[in-house]
Amino acid sequence: MDTDDPVVFLTIDDGATRDPKMADVLKEAGVPATFFLTDQYVREDADFFRRLRDATGSQIENHTLDHPDLKSQSADEQRRQICATSDNYEEEFGRRPTLLRPPYGSFDDDTLRAAAECGATHVVHWSAEIANGKIQFASGDRLRAGDIVLMHFREQFREDVDRFAEEAEKSGLKPALLEDYLT
Repeated sequence: MDTDDPVVFLTIDDGATRDPKMADVLKEAGVPATFFLTDQYVREDADFFRRLRDATGSQIENHTLDHPDLKSQSADEQRRQICATSDNYEEEFGRRPTLLRPPYGSFDDDTLRAAAECGATHVVHWSAEIANGKIQFASGDRLRAGDIVLMHFREQFREDVDRFAEEAEKSGLKPALLEDYLT
């Protein structure tokens, strides 16, 4: 994400693990996040994600119906995966997603066309990933302004959010909401 502002973005994928304490973790850390949710997990507990979004000033975006490698799917199946999820989220959460994160970061020209046809204005990747309290950088050894950090809804949620906040502070960056810079 190209910006001169000293900001960094937390994105959290999937939604398999859900714990009511997750809202407190994000609030205590002062971190808004973009949730790239897989529809199969939203269907299990949409109220959880609605409460989490509302309590933390976060946003819900598209991560497909059931997390396939889109590049290995036909153009029609890619469109179904993306559009059906966006349709569901617009109905469930009152806002159509404008961002898509392709599962595994895997996409092709059909993905980009389908995303645009389904209302996505940006296909989002990441420049660092946090898992089990450890951070891996795509390049370098620190966060930089505009970096997009990926983590997942896992048991180590607190540990991963704390690590994100620590790395952001260490790098002189403030956590910000990705949508504020892309839409």
